[in-house]
Amino acid sequence: MRARGRDPLQGRVFNALTGEPVPQVTVSITIPRMGPMAGYPYTDVTAVSDTSGNFKFETLPPGSYALVAGKPGFLSYGYDSDAIRPVTGRAGDEITGLEIRLTPPAFISGRALDAFGEPMRNVRVRLLQQSDYFHQTRLASSEGRAIAEARTDALGEFLIGGLKPGKYIILADSGKRVATRVAGQAVEGYVNTYYPNAGSLSAAEVVPVAAGQHLSGMDIWVRKEAVFRVSGKVVGVEGMRSDVAPWGRPGTLTLEARDGRPLSREWLGATTNREGQFEINSVPAGSYYLRATHGLAPINMRVPVNVVDADVTGLTILAAPVY
Repeated sequence: MRARGRDPLQGRVFNALTGEPVPQVTVSITIPRMGPMAGYPYTDVTAVSDTSGNFKFETLPPGSYALVAGKPGFLSYGYDSDAIRPVTGRAGDEITGLEIRLTPPAFISGRALDAFGEPMRNVRVRLLQQSDYFHQTRLASSEGRAIAEARTDALGEFLIGGLKPGKYIILADSGKRVATRVAGQAVEGYVNTYYPNAGSLSAAEVVPVAAGQHLSGMDIWVRKEAVFRVSGKVVGVEGMRSDVAPWGRPGTLTLEARDGRPLSREWLGATTNREGQFEINSVPAGSYYLRATHGLAPINMRVPVNVVDADVTGLTILAAPVY
């Protein structure tokens, strides 16, 4: 958007869903410094919409600007130079008729339930966004990083808000919920589960969300499956022993799914003891890579680990520091 001379700029803010004017919206314009201050950080000029949604900037120096508007209860809005037709006119003309349409956010709510239908408290529920990229459907964020998350309360309920329209995948991260081991018996534990009760990303149900929509009743039945133990010893790096680790930190081992599905970092990980030994519990069947860090430094290793129907023990891992 380009303003000429020092002309006023006027506009109005509307609710994108209802068409009603929105008061008390802060509208900001970033203006570059001129003259001897050129090159220093830009300054912001703000205006606030009135009860009819109108806003006005009395004076603006020549230049191109981006209009940004925001108010709690609405998604942030950016009005860039490509969105508005260039304005021309004589000195004293007003730039009028600008319209900003703020979109109310969407919400997703539901419960995390165990194998008996009982609510599960303190379950980390993460939201992943799906996008179409070159005609292929994939997660919008690399490595399945969550764009929003919440913890279930004492009733097992969660609420995630501030969402843009789009397609989402809901993941319940069971965290450290390890079953007691009984000799000669299979161990079961709660594992990461995709809405409504899927054990893999490919089987997850995609949830479409419209602007301003509140999707309730999105209950996740957290899966309980056989889980196993991955243990062994790291050799080749003296500092992987916690008694001599730099910064006083032991080495950390983490399992990452080979298919790229997001896993709980607090769940599928362990630290080495003074002898470099480690044990990762509550690992569901699957194909993984085992990675290591030493304090703040990465270790140059990615060991494939396959967990089928039994514990994986006695691993000896040769690690080398990354220089």
